[in-house]
Amino acid sequence: MFIKNLRRKWSSKPCVASTATPQLYLAFYARLKYPNTYHYALHISSPESASSPAIRTMKYHCKNIITVTDGTVSIPWVYEAVKIDPDSDPRIVVRILLGGVSRIDLVDSLLEAVPVGQGSKEDFNCVSWVRDTLLRLNQVGVISRGDISDWDAVERTGLDYVNEKKQQGRFESGWKGDISRVATFDRTLGREIYP
Repeated sequence: MFIKNLRRKWSSKPCVASTATPQLYLAFYARLKYPNTYHYALHISSPESASSPAIRTMKYHCKNIITVTDGTVSIPWVYEAVKIDPDSDPRIVVRILLGGVSRIDLVDSLLEAVPVGQGSKEDFNCVSWVRDTLLRLNQVGVISRGDISDWDAVERTGLDYVNEKKQQGRFESGWKGDISRVATFDRTLGREIYP
């Protein structure tokens, strides 16, 4: 045990909790037309030991698509679940680890059932979908090792972390730190995993 702790202490790599449980993340994506706002998505990633990052992570979100039906253009919201490699997507600004997913078998059906585009145009967006999805996941009790019951606190953690990274120059071309990983904050432990 002592040797293991020394290795962790002296390791140059960030300390990440070892777990076999898939992890739930809130991801903030850059919006090129609106630089001080973010597209919100959820990621569920299997443990670091999985074979490749692209296989490890599913992105769940709602997005607008342009459709033309009988000459009429509309931009409806649609739900999307897609495999990604978060470390290869330049639009991801930060990720916030929210907790473990204890019932991964329920996730797809739960997320597909969250209403998309309900209410007025002004009331629905990717943020409201993520909020409603976290509420649903919390109600069903599939999240372990994390508290997602207070949406305002969850969102504030993410926005504060983005602002901290901006102040540090993380998104500037002269950034001297490691850019091979997405900046990640572990909300369950209250500390940064990847700077």
